[in-house]
Amino acid sequence: MNVAAIDVGTNTVILLIADINPEPKEIIPIINEYRMPRIGKGLKQNGKIERPQIEHLKLILEEYLFLIEKYQCEYIFTAGTNAFRIAQNSDEILEEIYNSLNLKIEIVTKEKEAELSYLGAIYPDVLSESTVIDIGGGSTEIIYGKESKIQFRKSYPIGVVSLSEQFFNNDPPTPEEIFNLNKYITNIFLDDLTEISPGLPTIAVAGTPTSIAAIKNQIDEYDEHIVDRTILSQIDLKNFIDHFASYNSKELLSKHPKILTGREDIILSGTLLLYKLSDLLKIKEVIVSTKGIRYGLIIEKFLHDL
Repeated sequence: MNVAAIDVGTNTVILLIADINPEPKEIIPIINEYRMPRIGKGLKQNGKIERPQIEHLKLILEEYLFLIEKYQCEYIFTAGTNAFRIAQNSDEILEEIYNSLNLKIEIVTKEKEAELSYLGAIYPDVLSESTVIDIGGGSTEIIYGKESKIQFRKSYPIGVVSLSEQFFNNDPPTPEEIFNLNKYITNIFLDDLTEISPGLPTIAVAGTPTSIAAIKNQIDEYDEHIVDRTILSQIDLKNFIDHFASYNSKELLSKHPKILTGREDIILSGTLLLYKLSDLLKIKEVIVSTKGIRYGLIIEKFLHDL
C-alpha cells in the first residue's frame, strides 16, 4: 500500500511517498522530494505569509499531488508547522489551498511536531535512550526519549530563517552578529536542557545537519542513502562554522551549488545553533537522520507500536 506524507515547514516543503509493510513493520521509501518556498520569509516582521510565497507553495503542492496520483497513494498525511501556527493569515491560506487543490493541511501543535520529529528520527534503529534535535526554519524541537516513549519534549520559536533575519544584517555576518546570536541561543536553551541527561546518543534531523553531512561526504548532489546516519563531530561543526562564516551567500552557493540552493543564506545560523546545542547537551557528536516529521506521520498512523 502506497501512502504520502507532506511536511510543510517554514523553509522547506518535503514529500515522502512510501510503501507500507505492516509485517514486518517497515516503511519502504519510493520517492522523497524537497522544495524550498520559504513561506516564513519576513513572517516575524510582517505577521503574515506573503502572496509570492503562497503562490510558490501552491505550485509545489500541485506538483506533489500529481506525483501522489501517479503512485496511486491510498492516504495523504500532512503537517503544517511553525509558520502556519504564527501567521495571521493561516486560515485563509489553508482555505485557499483546500478550495484550489482539494488538499487539507493539518496545522500541528508544537508538542505534536516534536513527537512526530522524534518518531521519524529514531526509525528504524530505536535506541534505549536518545535525544533528537530538529532545527527547522521557524522553530527548533528538542526531544528526549527511552526507546519510542518520549520523556521530554519542547518546541522553541527559533529556527534558521528567524535567527538569520533577526541577527544577520551583513553577508557574511560580522563577528559581533555571530556573538550576539550565540548569546541568544544560550539564553533560550540553557535552563531547559538541564532536564536531559548529558552525553546521550543524539540524532539531528532537518536541512541543516543533512546539508552539512552531504558536504562532509563530498557529494555534489544530495543522496539520502549516503547522508543518513552520517556522524558529525563537534570538531566537524566548528570547522563548518569557520567555513560558512568565511564567504558570503553567493560564494557559498557557488562552492556547493546543488547542496545549498535555497539554504545558502541560513546554513551558518543553523550550524551555529546545532553546535551550541551539542555543547549544552555535552555531546561530542550527532547522528544525522534524513527522516523526521514526514516519517513520523506515517509511523503514527500505521506503525504506532514500533
